[in-house]
Amino acid sequence: MIEWTPGEPPKGPVLRLGGDLSVDQAEDLKAALLKAFETSSRVLVDLGPASSMSVACLQLLVSAHRWALTRGCRLILMDRRPDFIDQYILEAGFIRDPEPGLEDGLEALWAEGGDL
Repeated sequence: MIEWTPGEPPKGPVLRLGGDLSVDQAEDLKAALLKAFETSSRVLVDLGPASSMSVACLQLLVSAHRWALTRGCRLILMDRRPDFIDQYILEAGFIRDPEPGLEDGLEALWAEGGDL
């Protein structure tokens, strides 16, 4: 399930991702992310209803975050998410320290102490 809910500032749009986020949903996820960024420079992602996530969807979230930063936008993971998401991010090697010289570690979606 990929559900896009337009929002008003300051919260902005929310993408609610649920169920099995398999490689088959990657194209729909990409379209939903692009639609959300057409309406707001700040997009929240709610992974709370997710039961699993493919590497393709994980990589898409990372790419969307980097794309957003180059345009002065933000992709923010909401705190409400299943434990398996954090474990999967750790096992995939996405947890890392913020890069030196970049403000508050915001360059890394998965940085410890960052948006994750």
